[in-house]
Order: sequence, then structure tokens, then C-alpha cells
Amino acid sequence: KGRRLKFFWAAIAAVFFSASLAVLVHLYPGIYSITDWGKKIVLAGQTIDQKTPKGSYVIASYDTGPIQLYYCHRKGWIFDMISQKNDKELIRSFEELRKDGADYFVTSMRDWLHSKHEFEKYLRNEYAVFEENADFIIFDLKKIS
Repeated sequence: KGRRLKFFWAAIAAVFFSASLAVLVHLYPGIYSITDWGKKIVLAGQTIDQKTPKGSYVIASYDTGPIQLYYCHRKGWIFDMISQKNDKELIRSFEELRKDGADYFVTSMRDWLHSKHEFEKYLRNEYAVFEENADFIIFDLKKIS
């Protein structure tokens, strides 16, 4: 009787383990899928990581979180472009960070940047575009345009 009971519990454990493994295998691709907005952030970060010196400091903007800076693999600052009230405030806040030693500015928020006309004009007049595409823009803060 003891052997049957051990076999029964071993069979239950095997079924439970197999079912758990099947669910995990089924769900695994969805766990690490990256959304379209996430792909922009990752691509911008990879560009910074691959094309700029390792010791560079970056001002990174994406929403109000650190995710854009994280994917750059650089030290730097998060630039909150959302809660600033106007273009003058944006420029003042941006320049405070730049003066602390930033080498590059990266944003994946192209639509938002276009909506802040004076701030975008200021960036384009003062700094050289390092790389720009439909997903992100990177400014070289050491080079005047």
C-alpha cells in the first residue's frame, strides 16, 4: 500500500510539473515581447551605447522615468519634458543639466518634441544633431550646430 501511495503522489507531482511547464512554454514569448514604443527606446539606447564613447554622460528623456537612460548604458540625467510648463522652463532646466557635464541628449518622444516648437528650435540652433530618424533624435551637446 505504501508503494502505491508513493507512486500516486509521484504521478500527481509529474502531472503538475508537466502542466506548469506547458503553461510556462506557452506564455514565455509574451513575457519578453517589446511594444513599439519600447522598441524606440531600446534602439535609441543601443545607438548611444554603440556610437558614443563609454565615458559619455547623457541627458535622456522618455516620459518621466529612467528607462531611456537605462538602455543607453551611460551615466547621466533624466530630463522630465512632460511636466515643464513652457519652452523657457524647458530650456532653463535642460541647460542646468547640460552644464553639469552632459555630452548627449536623447529622446524617443519625437511627437512631443515637435509640439514644443521653441524648445526644439533652440536645440537645433544650439547643438549638432548626432543621429535622427523616425524613432528618436540624439543631439551632440559638445558641438554647436
